[in-house]
Amino acid sequence: MKGWKRPEHLWVGINGKASGYHALKEAVSIARWLHAGVTAVAVAPTYDGDLSLTAIGSVQNELYKDLEISLRRAMEIGEELNFPIQIAAEGGDVCEALNGRASAAAHTNWIVIGAGRIFSPVRWLVGTALLSAVSGSVRPLLVVPEETTISGETVWLDLRSAEGRSGSVEHVLKWMNVALETTSWFGMDRLIIARPEKFPDRDLLQKILAERGHQQKLQEASLQDPLMAIDVVDVAYRSVDECILTMREIPPAFIFIPRLFDGLSHSGPVGSGRSLSLGFLSRVFLNWLVPTEGIIRFPGKFRFLPASWKTEKLLRTLPCPALIVPENAFLTERPA
Repeated sequence: MKGWKRPEHLWVGINGKASGYHALKEAVSIARWLHAGVTAVAVAPTYDGDLSLTAIGSVQNELYKDLEISLRRAMEIGEELNFPIQIAAEGGDVCEALNGRASAAAHTNWIVIGAGRIFSPVRWLVGTALLSAVSGSVRPLLVVPEETTISGETVWLDLRSAEGRSGSVEHVLKWMNVALETTSWFGMDRLIIARPEKFPDRDLLQKILAERGHQQKLQEASLQDPLMAIDVVDVAYRSVDECILTMREIPPAFIFIPRLFDGLSHSGPVGSGRSLSLGFLSRVFLNWLVPTEGIIRFPGKFRFLPASWKTEKLLRTLPCPALIVPENAFLTERPA
């Protein structure tokens, strides 16, 4: 069965903001636990205008100063935490820079990005690094809202985001097992499967969990598979607001969010070459009018859809980090 491996390296985007430095500190904590490396990547926008028309002597020099400040702070954090943080600098889009770095290395890299709590319509219209990363990341992406950490004994799996092949036992099992493996990496003992009350595969899911409970009883004495020691609970919610409220009462360590690439809500990265067929444009219109029940939605390159506003606002206010895992992350075989 296709599976995935622990991350060997974490690529953290920083841009001089407190949320980025918080994400960097959390990445160091994760790296210690998983025995991974960390690189802080400072990204500054490029300037293609006529420098002679600006009031600043050299815009490029000002951008370089921002990069220098960010990287110096990253090195200070490494010294404070006694951890060898590597540093790198890029120009251009944050998502493209992090994707480029992570893709050039091994397939077991995660991208980490912070999310500040403050969010406004103006920032959304201009475009943010967070939405760029969520829309276009080709590697597992850990979003760390300010003041949140990976701590606790529970992980949530947003199974609604994995919907797309209704009736497929293998499909449901795949995402559940990947979430279980991730839960075990962090030494946590409970996985909560969150799904809407009208989830089409709810009967299938309950059968899978019933069989798992039977297998747990058979293996209770020997515990041959450590994943069987993790308690799995099915939780149905009527609305996203109800789900988030439940999470706030007892915040999980993080929420595991699968990402598919076979529909509008789970569209491919920006610039993925999707053709603008009549059927696709129809789905754009329908998704504008009728929201899905998933905890978050992936707006793809159509960032001015209401889905992008709702997604970014929700990610910034989550009570825990969110690990967004694209389906193409399963590039290794799980060891026997």
